[in-house]
Amino acid sequence: MSLSTRIIYTREDMLLAFQEASQLPDTLVLSSPEAAIAFAGAGYYQAMLKNAQSIYPNAKVKFILDCSIYPGWVMSALRQGVRCISFSGNSEITEKICHLAQFYNAEIIFKNIILT
Repeated sequence: MSLSTRIIYTREDMLLAFQEASQLPDTLVLSSPEAAIAFAGAGYYQAMLKNAQSIYPNAKVKFILDCSIYPGWVMSALRQGVRCISFSGNSEITEKICHLAQFYNAEIIFKNIILT
């Protein structure tokens, strides 16, 4: 993540970040904690995101859901409508993940890819 990325744990975090973003000229980058999909699920973050967007419709935000090393979590997130996902699995699966992301019109941020 970039230095300006805000980590979002709760609804309150999301709302504060959107409030801040609504006053900024540039896009604010938000991210779930590492492997957040495992303990909260994509639906939890999607619901928080939609709620914050309804309250601050003019906020420019890019939200990244971290799916760690698990391609199954990426697939689940894509099916639930997440459009920006970080993935840090091995390089053997990255091409398949890219194809899935294209199908869902989503962005995958690959980090710490393990070359095999």
